[in-house]
Amino acid sequence: MRIASSRWNRRAAADASLALLLAVSPPQLLLAQTAAQAIAAVGDELIASVHANGVPQGEFTLLRAADGDFLIRAEDLSRMQIAARAEARRELAGQPWYSARALGATALRFDEGTLTLHVDFRADTLAGTRIDLSRRGAPLVREPALNSLVLSYRLSATQPSRGPAQAAMASDLNVRIGGVLLRQEMRLDTSGPGKGFRRGATQLILDDLEHARRLALGDVISHAGPYGSVITGAGVLFQKVFDLAPDLVRQPAAHLQASTTLPADVEVSVDGSTVYRGRVAPGPIAVDNLLLHGGTRNVRLVVTDVSGRRQVIEQPFLFTDTVLAGGLHEYSYFAGGRSDLDEASRWRYREPAWQAFHRYGLTDSLTIAAGGEGSSDFHNVGAGITLRSDRIGLLALDRLHSRDRRSDTTAQGWSARYTYLSPMGSVVLGRRVFDPGFRTFESRGESPFPRSETRLGVASSVGRVSLSADFVRTVTAVDVRDTALLRAATSLAPGMWLLGDWQATRIGGQRGWVANVYLRADLDAQRWVSTALRVDQDHRRLESEAGRQLPDGEGSGYRVGLASNWERGQGDPQAIAYGGYDWNLRNASVGLFATAPLQGRGPTFLQADVAGAFVGVGGYWGFTRQITDSFVLARLGVPQPGVEVLLNNDPQGRTDAQGRLLIPRVSSFGRQELSVNEQDLGIQYALPDRQRSIAPAFRSATVVDFGIKRVRALAGMAWMVEGGQRTPVAARAWTMSSGGTRLSIETAASGDFYLEDAPPGRYTGTLQGKGRAYACRMTVPAFEETVHELKEGIVCE
Repeated sequence: MRIASSRWNRRAAADASLALLLAVSPPQLLLAQTAAQAIAAVGDELIASVHANGVPQGEFTLLRAADGDFLIRAEDLSRMQIAARAEARRELAGQPWYSARALGATALRFDEGTLTLHVDFRADTLAGTRIDLSRRGAPLVREPALNSLVLSYRLSATQPSRGPAQAAMASDLNVRIGGVLLRQEMRLDTSGPGKGFRRGATQLILDDLEHARRLALGDVISHAGPYGSVITGAGVLFQKVFDLAPDLVRQPAAHLQASTTLPADVEVSVDGSTVYRGRVAPGPIAVDNLLLHGGTRNVRLVVTDVSGRRQVIEQPFLFTDTVLAGGLHEYSYFAGGRSDLDEASRWRYREPAWQAFHRYGLTDSLTIAAGGEGSSDFHNVGAGITLRSDRIGLLALDRLHSRDRRSDTTAQGWSARYTYLSPMGSVVLGRRVFDPGFRTFESRGESPFPRSETRLGVASSVGRVSLSADFVRTVTAVDVRDTALLRAATSLAPGMWLLGDWQATRIGGQRGWVANVYLRADLDAQRWVSTALRVDQDHRRLESEAGRQLPDGEGSGYRVGLASNWERGQGDPQAIAYGGYDWNLRNASVGLFATAPLQGRGPTFLQADVAGAFVGVGGYWGFTRQITDSFVLARLGVPQPGVEVLLNNDPQGRTDAQGRLLIPRVSSFGRQELSVNEQDLGIQYALPDRQRSIAPAFRSATVVDFGIKRVRALAGMAWMVEGGQRTPVAARAWTMSSGGTRLSIETAASGDFYLEDAPPGRYTGTLQGKGRAYACRMTVPAFEETVHELKEGIVCE
């Protein structure tokens, strides 16, 4: 009931009773009366409907002040979607209230007839709406990686046209114990300079998924970013690996803001294409986390309120992962010894070495970086910045310093790079200059470090043709090298592409050129044909192929082709035929490849491969196809064979008799979607979730249990028996129990009921009806059918 109190009547009643209350009331009642007086002194207390900025918010208890202001209880602000403000707070008898005017109300109108308060607030005082356009799924719940074992292998046998047959085996052992991954690669060859066993990379890896950090001990690949080179080494490597946290947004995202005082429709578009439409309540509007690719693009926000007022906010935004989002770090630190492979492909460990590289997103528009590398002979260090401008593009500047301890000399260097990228085209300009004697780990006598390098690249599209051109001039202490490259690509028809490129080089006084043309047509989702022509000043090669794509799951694929070679001054051309066939079996992959001459003298070659893996996880042990990264063991939860399992909507195979499927080709870290084809399930099974999101750990196992259960349902009629007459128990609900099991019974208008997963037993309960209680009974037998019809049903008497 709504009540509108007269201020005069409230105060008179309070004053008339105050003396009596002071004489006879206990302290608690006196305090309550004092609070009531304090509130009454401000104005009328009433219950009214509130319409804020034209939006009905519900009924609230309000205080109407003498000056026309209204006070709102603190706990009601969130219901009205109004942000609290300290200057609007009023303390009345120890209770917090808020002044509507001080909260930002621009208009207050109270309708006495309907007891409705119409209030308009400034948009900036309302809670507002946040629109997240990142299109990310629900945050992944990352569980600790399971203990697992993966032993991958590849066996190869080759028969060349001359010489004996050769065999080789390569293996990759990965053992995860808790959070630690142990890795060991091995290779065995029966001939050649690397004959015998050779140890490959040995590693211990510890991943911190929460903070996207990795610690690796052993054989690693390290880099120093633009302040050094890429090396192999043995030691300690500590890195930030963003792939460990797939939900983390590493690059700047577009943010747009607007406001509305009335309900409004919102539309967000990029380059004229709508990416979001929706309706918002009055208040500030924040459009966050718009993530796209393609460089500088035009982002537009249109807000149209219910009165027809239209706001348009339009601005360019440079989408790029070249810089970091503000506040993010990226780094790589290495300490140990440099390594390389000798002529027999065995590891040889060299001098002690270190490398470091660190970037930090100071803001979304400015990323700073520093790094370097060194050994006992030399070191170099550098620092730089990358500037991001929505209108201008990207500009990177770096300064470097190098010192050679053997010759006791120093050298300086600098580099600058400008990039502008948009859907219409791109421009890249780069320049590097180094003093003589500047060193890195790549500096060798046969490959001296450049004194300077100039780079120019442009790309654009003309109609359906994509064009690009690059030019690089490199000056070393030995020579000057010029390289020019032109590329063109177009889609001739759906599923048909034509690509071509031309490259010219000049090293000192020597010139060379090569041209390539490639045509490919997809006949359907699996089959394709292609032709490639390569021409240079001395050779021509024409190659034609046809094939069928090898699926990720079980199945087969093939490719066959013809290749012809002409060499200037060599007479007739040489032609060879080649073909390969691959099978993805459940427990291994088998491949065959062969070549044979058709014209002239050419090699005959035959190779056979078998690849697979032996795995163990969660009590499962078995063989599967080769695992090159991570794998997933999918379990239905019931022994249902033949159910198709899909990874990112690509079929991977069908479950075995126990309802399991091992998927060997899964990328680690990134978000993956695993699902089952529910049409393959029998009607006796219930599937709680068709799809599961996962982020597998590196070189490890993930077990996904879909929790499918067998459906065992009961159906029947509930009867009320009175005076020997049976009548249906229509549209009622009550409970029945047997031991510790309770069942909720709900009947339809006809008196029938349906129950799932009711354990066998005798159930009893009480139903209230017709002025008395009825004792109900039901007997559930053991049964195998999906739905069992109870002949007696439920009897209440």
